[in-house]
Amino acid sequence: MSHSRLTWVVLAPLAGLCAVVAVLGLYVRPTSDDYRLAVLSMDGGILDACAEFYLRVTGRVGNALLAVLLYARPEIMLKIIPSLTFLGLALAVGMLVGALLSRAGRPRNLPLTALVGMGVAALVLLGQPRAYQTLFWAPGVISHTLPSIVLIVLVALALRCGPRFRLPFLGVAFVLALLLGTTSEPATLVWLVVYGFICLTHLMFARRWTFLLVFGAVLAAGLVAGLAIVLTSPGNGLRQAGAPAWHGAASSPLDPQVIGDAASMTVAAFSELAGRGYLLAALALGGVVALHVRDVRLARWRLVWMVAGPVLAVACAGFAVQYAVRYGYGDIGWIVYRVWVNFSVVMVIALVWLGFLAASLLVRRGRGGLAVGLAVYPCLMLACVGYAAVLGQLGREMTERAAVWDAQSAAIARQRAFGASVVPYRPLPIAALAEPFMNGHQHDWLLGFVARFYGVAAVVRESRTDCLIGQCPAKVDVTAGQVGPWEYRLRQYSSHDSSSEGT
Repeated sequence: MSHSRLTWVVLAPLAGLCAVVAVLGLYVRPTSDDYRLAVLSMDGGILDACAEFYLRVTGRVGNALLAVLLYARPEIMLKIIPSLTFLGLALAVGMLVGALLSRAGRPRNLPLTALVGMGVAALVLLGQPRAYQTLFWAPGVISHTLPSIVLIVLVALALRCGPRFRLPFLGVAFVLALLLGTTSEPATLVWLVVYGFICLTHLMFARRWTFLLVFGAVLAAGLVAGLAIVLTSPGNGLRQAGAPAWHGAASSPLDPQVIGDAASMTVAAFSELAGRGYLLAALALGGVVALHVRDVRLARWRLVWMVAGPVLAVACAGFAVQYAVRYGYGDIGWIVYRVWVNFSVVMVIALVWLGFLAASLLVRRGRGGLAVGLAVYPCLMLACVGYAAVLGQLGREMTERAAVWDAQSAAIARQRAFGASVVPYRPLPIAALAEPFMNGHQHDWLLGFVARFYGVAAVVRESRTDCLIGQCPAKVDVTAGQVGPWEYRLRQYSSHDSSSEGT
């Protein structure tokens, strides 16, 4: 069987994974920051939400802007975000591969670009320790997955941009980089590192000033400007004011303890990700590319850098993420697994490149192509089976929670119709995200948003379970043993949890 046909054979189960993601998206229900963002979108609109984030939350005005657009129709958007995220990352990587093939003078190969795009999307989004948080949960997608998608697309377009369109393209790139710089500090740091290595490599090989270097400078300027807006915002100041209450918080960014902890956290993160099937599957994906793109030759010194450069870039990107969460959130930054996706994207793409180089060297030697083919295709099929199991487990959790959430929401609606202003609420956690009444008073900041989401004065902990299956009483006594209306406030960050509060 030819390599083209084998490519379609592997592409089919990857497309099946995307279809399963789309179906599971129908079972996404609000949790954690979904309530806050939905309330801000419904009550205030874009300007009020941006002001709220800038002045009193985290300073991430890009988060607020994107969230208002997304949560304008949460009943629709929350369900299609997973499939859009998966397809978006696949399309971005596919565009990058296509642009690189075009720059190398290779013919268009749609099956190959689709395979690499879908493969990278599956490895990145389904290989995370808590895949739900960066694939199915909209706030995590906005903060940590979307920036990488947009920035990869910009790189792919820059590689193809003709002279007539360069000036307007640079303007659009700067605006988008500015927006993304106000969306996530870890993502900003990661891509500043990546663009630095890209520009250094380009200078080493081209040895002249080109449009790609101008593009990198403009993009870096936009990201730095966005990061400066976040770091100098009153909202970020309020968040840092609560930092001393956290474990291991540091007052200086150059604290040796912070740097040492970030380094050890980086090693631990890469060790855990290496055990989740990233290494072999990503290398195998690069091997498939080598079977289609042959006769690639590099001078020895260039080959050394093309191996060492991506490794150094991945290491620096991982350290940048762990430094950001260690300095910003204390030594509990380790548990914020969703930020890992920022450097996981870079790591998987780098591994694909290294697999391509290694397989290219083998393919040049006689029957090396047969050995590579016998190794890479079964490896990718096994990876698809493993990620299908991941989706199966997620699917069971999501469908069960969706059924209970729908029943509880219907019960609250009936109680509100009968005049209740204080209603019982049972926490329904998923993927270690915050829910009211969990972990003592850590998540009290959610109570006001949940109440406003359901249009009531307050919610109290539900101690009975029959309410979740449609057997709630027609009327609720809102005085016996209940609390008064919740006075809405935005709690300053004084706890560390797995919600998106600040991350």
